Amino acid sequence: MGGNAFTQSKDGRPALKVPRLSHEAYYELRDHYCSLISEFFEDIACPAEAPGKLDHGDVDFVVQNPKPDFSAEKLMNHLGAIRRESNGPTSSYAVPLHGGNEEYAQVDVHICKPGYMQWELLMGSYGDLWQIIGVLLRPLGLTANDQGLHVRLAEIEPHNRKASMVLLTVDRTETFTFLGLDSQVYDVGFQSEEAIFDWASRGYYFQRDIEDRRTSNDRQRINKRAMFARFVNEWAPAHPEAWQREDTYSREDLLKKAIRYFNKEKVYEDLISEWQLMERDEALWSEIKEELRAYGLDGERLGLAIRALKRWIHWQSKCFSYSVGNAPRPGVTVPEIWVPAHGDALATQEAGKLAGSAASDVPAIRTEANMEPYGKDLWICHLLCDANREALKVWIRQNWAEIVSMEKARVKAEKDKRLETRRRVG
Repeated sequence: MGGNAFTQSKDGRPALKVPRLSHEAYYELRDHYCSLISEFFEDIACPAEAPGKLDHGDVDFVVQNPKPDFSAEKLMNHLGAIRRESNGPTSSYAVPLHGGNEEYAQVDVHICKPGYMQWELLMGSYGDLWQIIGVLLRPLGLTANDQGLHVRLAEIEPHNRKASMVLLTVDRTETFTFLGLDSQVYDVGFQSEEAIFDWASRGYYFQRDIEDRRTSNDRQRINKRAMFARFVNEWAPAHPEAWQREDTYSREDLLKKAIRYFNKEKVYEDLISEWQLMERDEALWSEIKEELRAYGLDGERLGLAIRALKRWIHWQSKCFSYSVGNAPRPGVTVPEIWVPAHGDALATQEAGKLAGSAASDVPAIRTEANMEPYGKDLWICHLLCDANREALKVWIRQNWAEIVSMEKARVKAEKDKRLETRRRVG
């Protein structure tokens, strides 16, 4: 948290005085609290600090595998902290500094998921190093974050960045090897920012046009992160020789290479198939909305109708073949829900055109609404061909009004129930 977790008043509690720490004070506190924190965790380490740092805002610890008696409250008491703030898996503790001046140090304890500690140490070491590497890798579809090294799929990213990412690895050695980064140099450590910048720029896939690829987030980092700003604004322009490579890679080239290198072919194929299926399902719902608009539904009324269809319709597995207006063949049961109801001339006429089509599943109205979020059972999965899609739209024309009425009744019943509960409590 950069040493700022307690410097502002919060929830009626006054701000604390948290001065910057000298190197001597930092290392003294690090060693002391490392010993105390290790009593509650099997694994503990501190991220490597960026060289050339003049002072320190806090003391960071990365831990893994809590011992049975661990609790944040027990750790707080053990550290002698007077206050704790939590942000996800990271807790900040305000511990008194020696001297009696009511000054405090901030100790951050970040709890990793099992198996992720070495990776998160990598991401948190040497200041802004991995923010720099991230900018260099981003144009080619690679992302390194606290969850691992990922490749982003260009087809999906514009619609859903998170869903577009395929996890490649959380192994440091594999990452360095794939990116062409020298692990031996890294393990020895860096004595200057210059050495860090030079090491980062020697990866296989890094390209020079940083200026053209800046995002609004990058510009914010430049304003807030001095090391990142020095790399982008000073070091990179001053070292054009660091970017001269014979091999160049397109995003598609790197995607293929990454998928092969990390044996992610099946994950990639499954993700693409799932996304394509979702796109087809969204297209189906767009068609259904257009059908309902023909009945004057729009805005909230259309939204209500779509919610009603998703909640009140389920699918029954049937195989059938029939002709509208004719008796089915012997031994074949015609599901009545797929036969047009009387009174809808257009629906009956269109269903007649579709007579004889086959479907593996047919829609049916539930006896109770399904309130689970839509997405686990996509409608498109139940329609084997275009004829089935058209048959579904015909069926919706026949039944949508009844289904909407059922949803309105359900909503009213829920509202009445809440009002009755409030009346009784009141």
